[in-house]
Amino acid sequence: MIKLRNGGVATVAVPYLPSNFNPSTPAGANQVTQMVMEQVWPRTVVIDPSFNAVPTSLFDSAELVSISPQTVDYKIAAAAVWSDGTPLTAGDLIYNWHEQVASAASLPFSGVLAGYRDIASITASEKGKLATVVFRHPFAEWEGLFSNIVPAHIAQQIGWGGFDVAHVADVVSAGPYFIASSVPGQELILRRNKRWWGSAPHLDEIVFRVVSGEAAVWNDLERGSVEVAVVDTRPSVAAQADAHGLTASTTLSPVLWQVCFNLADAVVGRSIVRRAIAASLDRVQLVDDTVGLLDPGMPVAENRLFLDGAPGADVSAAQFSITNLVAAAALMRRAGYTLASNGYYTAAGSPLVLTVEAPSGVPLVAAVESVLGAEMKDAGIAVVFDNIPLSKLLGSRLPNSSFEMALVPYYVPVYQSWTSPLYGPPARNVATSGGGAAVGPLRGSSAGRRTVPPAATSPVSAAAAEAAVHAGFVTGNVCGLTDHDVGSLYNEASAQLDQPTARGLYNEINTLLWADLPTIPLFQEPVTVVSARNLLNVSESPTWSGVMWNAQDWGIAQNLPPVTTTSG
Repeated sequence: MIKLRNGGVATVAVPYLPSNFNPSTPAGANQVTQMVMEQVWPRTVVIDPSFNAVPTSLFDSAELVSISPQTVDYKIAAAAVWSDGTPLTAGDLIYNWHEQVASAASLPFSGVLAGYRDIASITASEKGKLATVVFRHPFAEWEGLFSNIVPAHIAQQIGWGGFDVAHVADVVSAGPYFIASSVPGQELILRRNKRWWGSAPHLDEIVFRVVSGEAAVWNDLERGSVEVAVVDTRPSVAAQADAHGLTASTTLSPVLWQVCFNLADAVVGRSIVRRAIAASLDRVQLVDDTVGLLDPGMPVAENRLFLDGAPGADVSAAQFSITNLVAAAALMRRAGYTLASNGYYTAAGSPLVLTVEAPSGVPLVAAVESVLGAEMKDAGIAVVFDNIPLSKLLGSRLPNSSFEMALVPYYVPVYQSWTSPLYGPPARNVATSGGGAAVGPLRGSSAGRRTVPPAATSPVSAAAAEAAVHAGFVTGNVCGLTDHDVGSLYNEASAQLDQPTARGLYNEINTLLWADLPTIPLFQEPVTVVSARNLLNVSESPTWSGVMWNAQDWGIAQNLPPVTTTSG
């Protein structure tokens, strides 16, 4: 039986360090900040690699005690204290609730704002160790609330956004580790929190070290100065890791690449043209010829609201997996286009040329462009690609509707209600009754629900654009879809406390999105984690927490059997 040492240090390679340690601020809303703070600030649950919500040591219990009105009792652990000795109480939850309502709209996962707005009151009792949360509207995914709980007694002095690098000493901990030191741009050290009331972590320290470039990361992994790193996914990665006594594991990340349409555009704003484009694509072949070359067996993405393998995901309504050139041609003719002698479509004698905006400097994107362009060419649809920096694409072109089509990354949260800003108005932003149920008929099939035609909305907010730039993925409804049925279903699903029923409603939304076609999903981007062979329990969560979701359980094996390695 393998035993773990009590102590030791593990070093994690990262591309940068946090500039602000509060993930619920625009400057802190990035993955590295979340990885650092995962083991520092407390949360209700963590999500494991199998999509299970695992309770943390913050609460002795968190229970739904009533549904009319929805009431949740959070029993805070009696021994829960911040690392400066201040008790952690319901007052921390109350402060975080108010600040989240004020700031969530400017964050990548602004869909969680509906849950915080649905809270009517939080009452403290039992000397502050019991927080009774009463919701004015039912909110099914309440477990997703109260993550990265900020120390209220510190934030009330320096501000919600005051946890920047100049105030690292104020980042008190209520997790297994605390921030012992931080050298901007170089290294950050987490050390065991002596006031931690839960099971003690195995390692003494976890070091985050800035390492730039794939070659440098591999060099540090192979010589043992780094024990954990995310590397480029490719077929030979497992063999390279094995040759140096390392372990490699490839999974699907929450990043979903999609083709996005501007519904305000005169050409692709027409549903018939979008359906023709979709029919011209062979998404299975596209995946096989691009990301499938990096990670064989990659699945085609079929659901925009659920990650691959997530419980409740339905892909039965998926369409356009393989090319249907006959259907594409018929749709183009109905749209008023004529196939010219050169093999490309024209309208009134003018050639049809579509422009696809895409991030520059990304090899995977270049491969997708090649296949995407070839498949559309075979269907007679000319396309040109405009490659620009991702920051400009997310911060300007998309939010200002200055594009026709775009190849862009989306982030798929594990909580389906959080996707509402991507495809419609935020939950409860359409007309609702006093009880929160959507107004209007909700007939049995999605086909019967087409009561209001989709239309284009105004550009997304400046806050959503800024959040997208910081996060590196689409955070708002950049396509401009307004489908009131989608909005009503989001309202209905987010308030549905029966989980299977709620998941069915979210799958109905995905079915409607296949009909509206604001986007065409392609694939989830693979992520490969390489770690030292003697560092055990390292795995990847399908969230921004990444490998850090269970870092308190990492440990160095004392008696790992030796392996024979080959020189690389």
